[in-house]
Amino acid sequence: IMGRADDYFGNDIPEPSEKIWTALLADGYTWEQFCSIRNGDYVFVEEGLELLANTLEIDEKSIMFTGEESDKNTVCLSFRTAEAKKGKKLTLKTAFIEVLGEALEPLGFKKINSKHPYYIRVVNGEILNIITFDRDSQSEFGIFGGIATIYRKTIDFDQDVFNNLSIMNDTAQFYFYSEPYEKNKTFFNRSYPFAPNDNDLIKQSFLEALSHTKQYIIQVMDRIISLRDCVDYFMVYQSQILQILIDEEDLSGYNEGLLYFKIDDHSDMIHEFTKYIDCHKRFTNYDTLFNHAEAYRKEQIKKRDEIYNNNEKYQQIIAELSLRKDANIKKLRHYGVIISE
Repeated sequence: IMGRADDYFGNDIPEPSEKIWTALLADGYTWEQFCSIRNGDYVFVEEGLELLANTLEIDEKSIMFTGEESDKNTVCLSFRTAEAKKGKKLTLKTAFIEVLGEALEPLGFKKINSKHPYYIRVVNGEILNIITFDRDSQSEFGIFGGIATIYRKTIDFDQDVFNNLSIMNDTAQFYFYSEPYEKNKTFFNRSYPFAPNDNDLIKQSFLEALSHTKQYIIQVMDRIISLRDCVDYFMVYQSQILQILIDEEDLSGYNEGLLYFKIDDHSDMIHEFTKYIDCHKRFTNYDTLFNHAEAYRKEQIKKRDEIYNNNEKYQQIIAELSLRKDANIKKLRHYGVIISE
């Protein structure tokens, strides 16, 4: 599999059987990853063997035995059979796919082609519903949901969940911003406990997380069917990404402020800012919140109208939105998400 095979086989070196070796892989590893490690460029073969040990669930020290050792010191590497996998410990990713994934798929969500655990649902060819999970600590994980449109500068699911958390909210945030809000109602913890070797606890926690996801995240997502709905959503849940920024100002690539031009908005923006204040007034001083929101609203209107009054800038933004749409559709197809142009 790895090393100086020509010393033993000459030029007649057999290729490893995908069928045989795939049955031995640890959960979370693919045949492609196995081959990539096997064919890596290493100064010493031991470097590659250490990586290969993880894919096969072999102790790194045990995989390093040498053929020069006497029989009594030689370590026999006992590989698991495919059937033996059934009783192994449950990983968080596997539990997420088995519990939440199976429940999300009938609702239109699809697990994308990424090494990271994202489920995506497309709404009206323009809106993405995103659900995933992230490990908060050594003993807790959280469920996160978010909305994106194909008109943002960047859609990147090659990044891990942590680097995309700035555009998503956890179940607790969905709960607190939900309407109607009961002043005295209690709430669950925003994270769910697990123990690496406790399959029952992992499943139980993901089942609880599924219940909260359906009740608080999915219900919000189901109501967002237009780009106008997206503007309202972003103002409440992710107001920082709704700033009106031209292309070179959008350093993160996640900004959605150009949606105002896509929907040809000429309003006073009071509708979405009223929603923002209603949902956030329970967390801060009302006067402070109102003054901040009012300043932000006026700044947004000023930036928007300056662009509307400059036809050259306006046409550039319309062209930019079209380019973003085409690029993001192509990128999403790479992830296995099909959107018709």
